[in-house]
Amino acid sequence: MAAEGERLTMELEAAAIIDHVADRMSADGWNGSRESLRLRRTVVRQFSRQFWFDVEGQAAPRAIVVKVCERRTPRRPRALHLPVAPPPDFDWSGRAASEYQALTAIERHFATVDDPRFGAVRTLGLIPELNAFITERFEATSLKATFRRASRLNPLTSPRELPTILSGAGAWLREYQRRPAPGGVLRGTRDDFVAATAELCQTLIRATGEERFLVSVRREMEAAAETVLPQALPTGAAHGDYGQANVLVTRDRRILVLDTLADWQVPLLEDLAYFLVGIDCSRIHVLTGGLAYSARTLEAARRAFLDGYLAGGAEPAALAPYETLLVLDRWVAQLGKLDGGLVSRGKRRMVNDWFRGHTARTLGRLG
Repeated sequence: MAAEGERLTMELEAAAIIDHVADRMSADGWNGSRESLRLRRTVVRQFSRQFWFDVEGQAAPRAIVVKVCERRTPRRPRALHLPVAPPPDFDWSGRAASEYQALTAIERHFATVDDPRFGAVRTLGLIPELNAFITERFEATSLKATFRRASRLNPLTSPRELPTILSGAGAWLREYQRRPAPGGVLRGTRDDFVAATAELCQTLIRATGEERFLVSVRREMEAAAETVLPQALPTGAAHGDYGQANVLVTRDRRILVLDTLADWQVPLLEDLAYFLVGIDCSRIHVLTGGLAYSARTLEAARRAFLDGYLAGGAEPAALAPYETLLVLDRWVAQLGKLDGGLVSRGKRRMVNDWFRGHTARTLGRLG
């Protein structure tokens, strides 16, 4: 009954969306109508729903996505980065408008960049009454799906194109960070970094009881920050969730990126370190005790991404502290996804063992 009720709710919402999209088509001069819209797929996420439509006849564009955003404030056990930590006065009820504006700014920026590796999602309209927006639909594969093919769980499907894609994703992030970000700066000082480290370590002490280890981590991080981080950190346009699931690759190998609310600046190394930690600490890798990917595969992936991002430059000394910070952040997030059941208790031990070891490994990069 619950499933049937959910299906009916989605159908009613789709019908309302069709009316709004048809009105937008008329206002913008598309050659389409309510009758030309055919719902092909619905995708339900934790904080949004997507409705995929084909537009039949002579309309342009021929395929669109309507993303309806939840108006409630997300509540996740993540102390720093996900969901994007916006300014305190950020209005989540207007999330669709924020995401639409961010994607439009990205589209405009990359239209001026002459590089065949880069693309951008085409935005088509905002539906504020539904907290929704419209984009053109495109044929693309997520980097997450491609990267999974490189795991030991898929020994016959390792994608030869992965290094090229990862290099392109690194270069895309570098270019993205150059675009103007009119909002203010968040977490822009060494003191902010030290405070975030202390908060994450204290959260993990409460969750794991690993006080001796985590106090040691905090002290090493504080010493590293004093050594390699300036008080005012270099900042650029924030993405906030620059991970494999939000990096898409088209058939002609262009990089497209989704799901950002950011109209502000953060330290450049936040999004860079976040992506690198996603390579090393994917959920499938953590829950297999580090067996899903070989060390060689992970190191090659890391190097390919950094080669694209750095474009021949040297790896910054401050990257290692930021990677360790984002490992701690991911540790908090992984624990937050587990309930108190027997299976989850076993997973909790596995998660703690993995992240304790990986935190020690990233600390080893501090030098």
